Amino acid sequence: LRTVGPVKGPTGTLEIGGAPEGAQVEVDEQVVGSIPAKVEVTPGPHTIKVTKYGYVPFETTANVAINQTTPVVAYLVQGSAPGVAGPGTTTLAIGYLIGLGGGLDIRNGAPIALFDFGVRAGQFDLAVRFGKTSGLTAYDFLLRFAFLKARISPYVGAGLSYFMPSDTSTTASSSGAGLEAVGGLRWDFSRGETGIGSLIVEGGIRIHPEFTISMTEKRSLFMPVMAAVQYTYGRTRR
Repeated sequence: LRTVGPVKGPTGTLEIGGAPEGAQVEVDEQVVGSIPAKVEVTPGPHTIKVTKYGYVPFETTANVAINQTTPVVAYLVQGSAPGVAGPGTTTLAIGYLIGLGGGLDIRNGAPIALFDFGVRAGQFDLAVRFGKTSGLTAYDFLLRFAFLKARISPYVGAGLSYFMPSDTSTTASSSGAGLEAVGGLRWDFSRGETGIGSLIVEGGIRIHPEFTISMTEKRSLFMPVMAAVQYTYGRTRR
């Protein structure tokens, strides 16, 4: 059991755990050992910092009570940029994204059903999305960026979209690829130790070679508006 500075009178204990083992622990800017560590301190707030080469630093503040043990769990993630996390704050490091949603094409009112699969890392996500509308099956390859780290953030994205007839009964023309741009709002309604639940509302534009939708309709511009629920499963840090 280590102590920080001259300790007189009542004390409490900080118990610092987490990963990786061997990461250096500082309490109030004084090196006290490595993970796992127990430190005797005076009652009140104390600053804890955990570092290791090749990992993002962890820093938080803990309030220690008299004759009580206060646990602090620090999970470092690999990287080079500094990071700060306070109690009750959860920031996604990287995770695997899956989503389900629907909407409509505002040009003709045709319903849209879609599925999302991809990877989310911080404010970016890279997704493969497929769905159906207007007798066509669409495959989207999207890169999206959220402007804020907050729970609610606007975002933009761009990528490629590929259309093909859904079945032989449709009058739609042959398959083809085009460009896509999207924008919307993402709300992380749940942030936990192992993942994040999100709701997104999105509008976009798809530009394709001209498709024959029906005997009377030919189109090259699609304008979907949709909403989706997503869950990102992966490693988080506090």
